[in-house]
Amino acid sequence: MQANAIIYTGQIVSTLIGNDILTRAISDTANTIYHLLYGLVDLQDPILEKTIDELDVKAQIKCVESIIGNLDKSRVTSSLNISLEHLHEIICRIREDLRHINVNFEKHTQKYFYSYRRIDNSLEIINLTRHKKILDQRLEMFMKIFTIDQQDRKDNREIVKTENITRHYQIPRYTIKAKED
Repeated sequence: MQANAIIYTGQIVSTLIGNDILTRAISDTANTIYHLLYGLVDLQDPILEKTIDELDVKAQIKCVESIIGNLDKSRVTSSLNISLEHLHEIICRIREDLRHINVNFEKHTQKYFYSYRRIDNSLEIINLTRHKKILDQRLEMFMKIFTIDQQDRKDNREIVKTENITRHYQIPRYTIKAKED
């Protein structure tokens, strides 16, 4: 029984701490992505440049970071927290895709006659495209969960207000008896 109580308490504490750490982790990962994207600007690969422009990864990550940064940490539900974890996971995968692309370019520049050769980032571009699509889906799911949680909170507040008003303004019933002469 004590072990269950400790585990349950630990989950609550880790959830409260986890929300703040998770938002910081997403912010740190986003900053790494910005840095990696900035490094890719100098590279002369038209296919990669076109793909990154079409995917608009930087803008999407900035929006996610802003939304998560504006969340009220005390009102994050478990379903919202799970959605945040999944957003963080896919953002990390995008970061790794961009790292692989950077590493490929660094290795490519070490080769003889690299300026006459063409680099092959097709696998990384496919992965980046796939992960961006997953990010879009997870962000949409996060927004739906957020909307549902907000609606539930609003409905609960209205129920509490209605009950308080009803109790406060309840009119007592009196029976009026006619005077007998």
